[in-house]
Amino acid sequence: MSQQVKVYRELQFLGAGTGVHNLTVQTNQADALSIKDSAADIIVFGTTTNSPTVTITPATTISGATTLSSTLAVTGITTLATYLVLGKTDTDGATTAQLWYDTSENKLKFFNGTIVQTVTSTT
Repeated sequence: MSQQVKVYRELQFLGAGTGVHNLTVQTNQADALSIKDSAADIIVFGTTTNSPTVTITPATTISGATTLSSTLAVTGITTLATYLVLGKTDTDGATTAQLWYDTSENKLKFFNGTIVQTVTSTT
């Protein structure tokens, strides 16, 4: 039997404290919860044991800083508005590097923390 709860304005979680407002979904489901419009899924939460997922289907804009603590796998074309910051920790401590495409010179540039270098190919 299918049951529906219809919310016409907003869903509010009331009460004080942190960690007390939860949406709990069933474990070990490829599609445990979907947020969708009338045509298709927008966000799908998967709870498959040992590999939970969140799949966001449409183009997505993130306006704040984003931190990834694991691997970023990218399929297709990726556009960076400015430059890519590379962080590396070696025996001398943390080194930050930047990689970007210089449209004025039509060249790929790399900053290693000290000097800017042009990336070249030997092929």
